[in-house]
Amino acid sequence: METRKIKYWPKKNLITDGYTEVYFESWAKFSEYLNTNMLDQNSCIWRGQREQNWKLESAFDRSSKVNGSSSVFEEQDKRFRYACSGKLAAEELRKIEDPRELWALGQHHGLHTPLLDWTESPYVAAFFAFADQDATKGANEYRAVYCFYKQHAEIIESVRFESIRGELARGSNPLKSLAYQFENQDHLTFYRPDISDNSRLISQSGLFSISIGSIEDWVTRNSKGEDSIAYLQKLLIPESERISALKALNRMNINFSTLYPDLEGASKHTNLYMEIENY
Repeated sequence: METRKIKYWPKKNLITDGYTEVYFESWAKFSEYLNTNMLDQNSCIWRGQREQNWKLESAFDRSSKVNGSSSVFEEQDKRFRYACSGKLAAEELRKIEDPRELWALGQHHGLHTPLLDWTESPYVAAFFAFADQDATKGANEYRAVYCFYKQHAEIIESVRFESIRGELARGSNPLKSLAYQFENQDHLTFYRPDISDNSRLISQSGLFSISIGSIEDWVTRNSKGEDSIAYLQKLLIPESERISALKALNRMNINFSTLYPDLEGASKHTNLYMEIENY
């Protein structure tokens, strides 16, 4: 995928197939961009990533590199349910019929799933981009925050769904229905679990995308020739701005303590206080 660097904010002739990259010289410029251009964009969802070269793909894609299929999904579902024995009440597991809900449960405990985490807040996304120290020991020049126009995907998917509604209706196994979509169509869908006890998801204004393959590839395949609207923006902030970003976000009460309202969040929040002076 060929892209061109844009400094500060995107211009019409620097968008390729609905995708653009925007480079900022500082956290302040990034924040200015959000306040100037993005306040009215309520159909956007956001994701932050520590490594600028990581693609927008799920742990399932990164680990298995296999296409979604009913056999793969069923094997994972069976193994995870069995492994949860003694750790989660059997009655609770039986209540979870929607495989997406089981994925969401496992996702926050390290299960590799086709789910990719997003948030409705650009600042929450920025926090997750900067929270961890640079694992590349200086090789990472930028942190990445992605802005995705969710409505664009929903419109495309609504048309596709109509074409396979009959096939899905004939299937009684929800795993097979999901697999059918991935095997037969270039699908990207969104999911917000219908559970009230996922405190992290609630605190983070979180939701998931579900796809096989990267979001970048989906956008460019489905936006061929689009050079006026960037459906996916990759916003890059210098690695050197990490401390400034985390201090500013903490002043907004965006930190591990509020986003992970549990003991892990308290521990990580304390660690950042010890790491960053005047945090």
